Amino acid sequence: MGGNYGSNYSSRATGPRMSFGSRNSQMQKLEALFGGKEEVRGPASRTPMSPAGGRRALEEKLSLAFKAAKEAEEKEAAKADSVPLPATEQENIKAPSAYRMRLERIKNATDEAELNAAISTFVASHELPGDIDIILKVLAHPDENIVRKGLSELVGMVERKEIGGTSLINEALEKLEKRQPGPEVRSYIDGLRAMLA
Repeated sequence: MGGNYGSNYSSRATGPRMSFGSRNSQMQKLEALFGGKEEVRGPASRTPMSPAGGRRALEEKLSLAFKAAKEAEEKEAAKADSVPLPATEQENIKAPSAYRMRLERIKNATDEAELNAAISTFVASHELPGDIDIILKVLAHPDENIVRKGLSELVGMVERKEIGGTSLINEALEKLEKRQPGPEVRSYIDGLRAMLA
């Protein structure tokens, strides 16, 4: 019994035994307190994320948001493209090809009758272009209403200084004058001669 008494007394005197890890942690704290060493910190006291790391995370989030917005925009654009256009807008899209086709007929006419027919068809649907070669052909047309449109465009070209030489214009005006045109065409001729002088 004596042996057991001594063993129990020793256990009560010294208190519960500490594990190796607990003793090690306690020693580190004591050394930090009395020995001037820096306390060893556990995983819970790690330094916060660096500014660079936070910036990278923010950039990644913004990149994903931008990508999602772009994909949504592309889907909306594809949906809009799939919707058929109204008939009037479809005609407007086709108009430029008809314009070029009719203009080519004027340029490629091989005789006077074909040229006058091509000019009449063109003027009925389109405004005359600022092309001096086309305008000079229009001035030879037998219909004075069409000739006046050509003269009006020619006046605008002269005012905008889009005319390089004047010899061909003066020649066309002389031919037009020999046809003894009406007073409106005559006033255009006189005005253009004054502008070109």
